[in-house]
Parts: sequence; structure tokens; C-alpha cells
Amino acid sequence: MTFVPYADPEALQCVAIVRISATRCLIDAIQLEEGTPTLYKPHELELFVLIPRDPNRSHVTFFYNGERIPVVVVVQTKGPRKIDANVVVRDFWMKERVRQPVTLSIKEGKVIDFANLCLPPLPPGAYRVHVEAGQYKSRSIQFGFISRELSE
Repeated sequence: MTFVPYADPEALQCVAIVRISATRCLIDAIQLEEGTPTLYKPHELELFVLIPRDPNRSHVTFFYNGERIPVVVVVQTKGPRKIDANVVVRDFWMKERVRQPVTLSIKEGKVIDFANLCLPPLPPGAYRVHVEAGQYKSRSIQFGFISRELSE
């Protein structure tokens, strides 16, 4: 699908929504570029970290004192491979607070694997989590811990 924006930069830009009839659909990349479209070229190793959010509690990711942090680590490669990685949590001042190893294995005929982890509770504050394997590093996800008294 190709999207051609209006010439007027102040104009509201709209993109078509594609409906897919399937029980499960994974979109692994959306590529936006100016000019002639080029083919997507995946990196040798791509890492992702996700924190499932409770939509009934908040529109942001926060946890109460004492709660463990649910984390999903996702790895994508071009073929079979074993990946030894670390999930790293840093505080607001970028001080490392948690480093938890995780091993993922891409099986023959597959390009993706994931692991569900629970990280330990942390003191109240702002944090960010990412996953790293050698020279590769995911983007970080922000989250926070608050006391229950502040939320009432």
C-alpha cells in the first residue's frame, strides 16, 4: 500500500485502515519514507521489550509498591539462532537497578521467539527497561512505581 500525502504541509493527513479477517495478525514493520518505496531489510538481530498494561487501571504503565513487573522479551532474526540477552532496568538517573539474563532460541523455519518474565519490585520512582544482546539493544519502555496512598 502506498500513501501519497497532500502537497499542503498544513493539511490533515489521512491513511487508509486495512481490515484483516484473521484470528491473529502480527504486523512486524511499517515503513514510512519519502520518494520511491524501497524493500524492507531486517537487521541481523532485532530485540523488543514490552510491558503488558492493565487498561482498567491507567493509560500509562505504573505499578504499586511490592508488585512485580511483567515483561515480554521478543527477538527476531533471519534464521535459527540461540540468543543470550539481558533485560536491564535503569532508574531516572540512569543507574542500573536490575539485570536479568534471558535465553531465547529461534527454531528452524522460524524467525521470532519470545519469553515472559517477572522482574522484582522496585522503590517508588521512574524507570526504563530495555533488552540487550551483545552490540544489539532494544528501545526502552518507561514505567513507574507509586505508593497506593498516592493513588487514592
